[in-house]
Amino acid sequence: MSFVYPWFLFAALVISIPIIIHLFYFRKFKKIYFPNVRFLKELKEEKNAIEKLKKRLVFASRILALLFLVLAFTQPFIRKNTTNKPKGNTAVSIYVDNSFSMSLQEGGESLLNIAKSKATDIVNAYNSDDKFLLLTNDFEGRHQHWMGKEDFLSLLDKVVESPNTRNMGEISNKQKSLFETASAQNKEAFLISDFQKYTLSKISDSTYKINILPISSKTPKNIYIDTCWFTTPIQSINSPILLVYRVKTCGDVNEKTVRLSLKINGKIKGVSEVNIDKKNEIIDTLSFSVGEGGWQTGELEFNDYPINFDDHFYFTFNINQQRNVLSVEDGVGKPFIRSIFDRDAFYQYSISNPNSITADKLKSVQLLILNELTNIPTSIFETLKEYTENGGSLYVIPSKNSDLNSYNGLFSLLQTGKLEPMESKELSANSINVQEEIFNSIFQSIPKNIEMPKVTKYFPISGAVSLGQNTLIELNNGRPLVSKYTNGLGQIFLQAVPLGSEYSTLAASPIFPAMVYNFGIFNTGQQNIYYIIGKNNFISLDNKLTNDEGVYKISNSEFEYIPSQRPAGRKIILGLNNQISKDGIYDIKNSMSILAKIALNHNHQESDLIFAKTEEIETAFSGSTFQIMDENKANLKTQIKQVKQGIVLWKLCLIFALIFLLLEILFLRFIKQ
Repeated sequence: MSFVYPWFLFAALVISIPIIIHLFYFRKFKKIYFPNVRFLKELKEEKNAIEKLKKRLVFASRILALLFLVLAFTQPFIRKNTTNKPKGNTAVSIYVDNSFSMSLQEGGESLLNIAKSKATDIVNAYNSDDKFLLLTNDFEGRHQHWMGKEDFLSLLDKVVESPNTRNMGEISNKQKSLFETASAQNKEAFLISDFQKYTLSKISDSTYKINILPISSKTPKNIYIDTCWFTTPIQSINSPILLVYRVKTCGDVNEKTVRLSLKINGKIKGVSEVNIDKKNEIIDTLSFSVGEGGWQTGELEFNDYPINFDDHFYFTFNINQQRNVLSVEDGVGKPFIRSIFDRDAFYQYSISNPNSITADKLKSVQLLILNELTNIPTSIFETLKEYTENGGSLYVIPSKNSDLNSYNGLFSLLQTGKLEPMESKELSANSINVQEEIFNSIFQSIPKNIEMPKVTKYFPISGAVSLGQNTLIELNNGRPLVSKYTNGLGQIFLQAVPLGSEYSTLAASPIFPAMVYNFGIFNTGQQNIYYIIGKNNFISLDNKLTNDEGVYKISNSEFEYIPSQRPAGRKIILGLNNQISKDGIYDIKNSMSILAKIALNHNHQESDLIFAKTEEIETAFSGSTFQIMDENKANLKTQIKQVKQGIVLWKLCLIFALIFLLLEILFLRFIKQ
């Protein structure tokens, strides 16, 4: 047995006090005369025996009470393994989960404050020459260096809730890399978190010891907006716009009604009564309209007290942004394509011949159609390659007299599939890729009675060099009828048949006009209606800057930020780089004007407040050296000393001291002389 404060053993001299009292205890006797003392003699002998027993029991209890009290102050402990006693200083890395879920209350105090208090206890359990490192979900640079106690506690006090989320694999990898920079002989890691289920990942690292401290909270009842989307890809002025939203629940939410409101440009445009029942998600639709074009901002809002960090959901969209479609033709009229675009104000449809195609002409074109050309001039190959790389969409429809050498020369440059000589074979389309955005705005699932296109003559499409190939419509022989490829920021759509009825029924199919219409809408540069904070978000815009000195900025009324900017032809790619932590609506602007609006929302994984059980945590960390600490102890200092030194006995000594004091009282009260 060893002692934390062995010098306090000198206090054991107080044991001499009861010894002196018992050795020099004198009583004055009073003489009383009796005629016969025989009976008094018998009574005296009996009383003397009882009194001696009482004195000895009281004496023993006092001695032992004082002895155990002194031992409690010396803080004795038993080393578990004296051969593995740590030597030298220790590097201690402490992760404090500061995600939104840590704002929940437990006993009138937030989980984050409890975690910070636990971290303080951990630091105070170590020596002054040990080094400490603080980690949060923000991965801030100022935290990621080794420091002393005072500097650590100063940074810990400034930790606040954050929208950023990390899984345990990310935390473990970061701690491992930072331990490599520590010169200490011993390494200890602490993870203080509520351990939501989604944060668990398999940890397999035994190079340092991991101490796991769950901060428990009852699974609360929570309602949150998970996502929203439009039923159609295009929204028009003064026309009904249908917005679909999905509300999810967490915990055992009783049946209740939540009043959800929709704001467009700051004005309430719709209200919905959402009936919450035993289901864990509700999907509903709100209809509204707007009276002017340009960028629009939206917000879905309700009140779910007391958890309200996820009671808002923001989105943006653009109305009446006209898109230009250019059909490149040999001079013969092509009515099938013209009929799709000519009467729609959203599209500006025009026709050109192949020899007049230039890079400048294509700058304002969103969809370029090579419409049944006999020959594709090699002079425009590089122009078409640059066009697609910069974000343009190219739709290729072969002619019955196609010069396959010219076609495949272009396809080789674009790294797409190639056309083989035409075959006469009766085939039918057997599948439509509804997972593709071209179709998922048309179908949720393929109707059973839909009439699929039939083919009598077609150009088989061979395998593509590009890894970005995706079949949109497949024939029953496994060959694609329509394929999609990516090239840089753009897309290429390749069709296996001309549009005449003698080759296929594709042009007469109800699928065809909707598919071609969406070719002009969906591209890799299309902006999302919202982005999630904490993800690697990139935004593609038309590059409006005309000089090298200008920059793009992202801002709102409280914040301004210059994102990373990478020119890509006529596009500019903006990277948010996780620099924005507050949800809401932000403007993208240059020095002249506002170019676009974006919506940022918090990661709603945090809203799914389901916490891992002990056995689930043990499974996740089974590949590492770890221990789960007792979360119910008010002060971790003693627990950590026990981990470092062995079995701590001071509490046991204190209990024994109280027991012997109680026995002394009982002996004095109930043993009669």
